[in-house]
Amino acid sequence: MVLSFRIQNSRSILDLTLPMTYAEKKAPNGYKQMELLPFLEEGENRTIPCLAIYGANASGKSNIIKAFASF
Repeated sequence: MVLSFRIQNSRSILDLTLPMTYAEKKAPNGYKQMELLPFLEEGENRTIPCLAIYGANASGKSNIIKAFASF
């Protein structure tokens, strides 16, 4: 399981860290009953097993995917 991903000097990205944990101290109410919102609990960290990359045109979204693919 990847909890954080860091990219340095890759294409248009100088330095970027992507945390993949749920940063809020409290999870949403009723999250254990929701089948569409699965959290994986690892100690004190809650991780969501999905990732969305969005942004403006020419902002480097494809470069993030290419860096992750070379990992």
